[in-house]
Amino acid sequence: MYDLVIIDEASVVVNLMTIWNNAIRPTLADRRGRAIFAGTPRNRDAFWHLYRLGLDPAQTEWASFTASQADNPFIPPEETEAQRLSMPDLIFRREILGEFV
Repeated sequence: MYDLVIIDEASVVVNLMTIWNNAIRPTLADRRGRAIFAGTPRNRDAFWHLYRLGLDPAQTEWASFTASQADNPFIPPEETEAQRLSMPDLIFRREILGEFV
């Protein structure tokens, strides 16, 4: 019996939707458990699909959240700016801003 399952780096989990539908979701059913899918956005993959469910107002059992490194009060803004200047734009937007690009 599980109340919560956390999948970190969900964008790199192979067969994420198969694992979710065939194992994790049924395991959570008896206790109405919850799942958290966390990670860095990579591609338009299963993680992206789950993220989009949370943006759909019709999907009331899902919620999606994003955060940028700039939202972290422990990382100095000058570090984020230095990363912006030294990284390729695509990587900066994905890894630091948390954007699906």
